[in-house]
Amino acid sequence: MGNLVEYHNDINKIPLRNFNEKELNLFFTIIYKAKNESLNVIKLDFVDLKKLALTHRADERLIKSLEGMNKKLLSLDQKITLNDGKIIMFNLFNTFMIDPVEKNMIVKINENFEYMLNDLPQYTKFELSQLVSLRSSYAKNMFRLLKQFESTNYFIIVLDEFKRMLCVPNGYKNYDIDRRVLAPIMEELSPIFPNLKLEKGKKGRKITNFKFTWGNRNLLNGEIAPGVQPKKIEEVEISEGLYNIFEKVKKNRFIKPLITTKNIAHLVNEYSELELIEGLNFAYKEIKTEIKSINYLIKTINTGITKEEIKIVVKKSESKDLQGVEPKGEVKEELTEEIKEPIKTTDKDLEFFREEILKELENQKTKNKKLKHGQFSVAKVLIGKAQSYEQINELILKYELNEEKN
Repeated sequence: MGNLVEYHNDINKIPLRNFNEKELNLFFTIIYKAKNESLNVIKLDFVDLKKLALTHRADERLIKSLEGMNKKLLSLDQKITLNDGKIIMFNLFNTFMIDPVEKNMIVKINENFEYMLNDLPQYTKFELSQLVSLRSSYAKNMFRLLKQFESTNYFIIVLDEFKRMLCVPNGYKNYDIDRRVLAPIMEELSPIFPNLKLEKGKKGRKITNFKFTWGNRNLLNGEIAPGVQPKKIEEVEISEGLYNIFEKVKKNRFIKPLITTKNIAHLVNEYSELELIEGLNFAYKEIKTEIKSINYLIKTINTGITKEEIKIVVKKSESKDLQGVEPKGEVKEELTEEIKEPIKTTDKDLEFFREEILKELENQKTKNKKLKHGQFSVAKVLIGKAQSYEQINELILKYELNEEKN
């Protein structure tokens, strides 16, 4: 089986900034040796480190690499949100001691991050020898990210996050990323991930994301499993705006476990984009306790879609209205309640079209037996907030408002 590295997926959220290939090899070698050691003190001999990390450096150069690796770990300035909601700065090792005389090192895991290497519910695993055999630090970092998605053979990452996680220099243009980052990634990872393909997502001429897909393979040696057909990948296309909404709701720790690829596909098939944006924003603010079922999230989304926004407006009295009036006791301000108006656009034709559709909707309210009263309410609210002809037409088709009624 070889030397299998296993760790919590949270480590993949941490950009190992400016680590060179030797330092990455040493870091994941230590991760391998620290697995399931809990808070025990771990002693690592230089001989073992060199053998596992595939380095033949003299002891002096090994010590220099270890010192450089630890210095970069301490300078990451990376925040981690724990399960109880607390935020803590990432510092994996409480103890990191190098002994040049005894030719070993001693490390101890910080108790706040013990979960990253023990009792792993969500984990990334790979052969240590595969990672250390890679030459490019970009290939090593992308390797660990792709390994997290072994079960789906599919990974998509927006451009800004790609640059952050792989520590791409700010000055790199698209051609620099192609030549210096993507080229070594595709060259070195293709033998490990058969049929590895890269697609660039674009909005106009601007690159917005990278999508990596690859075929089935034996999880231990990277070979395609005998008799196994490549997995068919069902693609669900969403806009960048909706993708950003899903990323936003993941920041709610109670919702995050439910935002899986399968559940995203289900929600996209059930709702229009406008409905999802409205409903997910509502759920992000409202859900403040643990939920175990997608059904509860769907119920909250439905509430967010139909909920009418109400604001209280204080009507201020003009000074002339108070002339000759002496206040008796407590002065009460008159309050008026109004429904928040839909978002206005500058297109007068669109406003006219919206108004005509809303009038027709009221006319059909008692005639259309297919739709319940609540569905009419949903359609009315969404049409009132739609900002384009396409969104209004989508709602008309969804709620069958264009059919002739008996």
